[in-house]
Amino acid sequence: MPAFASLAVVLAAAPASAQTEAVARRECLQAIRQQGVRGYALDNPRFARAGDAAALTGGLVLGASRLDFSCTLDRRGKVTDLVLTTPPAR
Repeated sequence: MPAFASLAVVLAAAPASAQTEAVARRECLQAIRQQGVRGYALDNPRFARAGDAAALTGGLVLGASRLDFSCTLDRRGKVTDLVLTTPPAR
């Protein structure tokens, strides 16, 4: 396969990947708000996709307050699991 053809495949896949991450952020933040957590900003979010599932993990910060979260989504972009924890004091 010529190099430009493989580059075209990568470039074509990038928007779908970015769109999937945007959906994950939107759905996970909505689920977090439904748990009563509001006003926090995302801190160091990490997106991963494996097979039919995706995950968004990271932190939420509001001033000195911090929460860690882990959000799992199915292939339709719906949240299947959400865990919010308070990190141990440093």
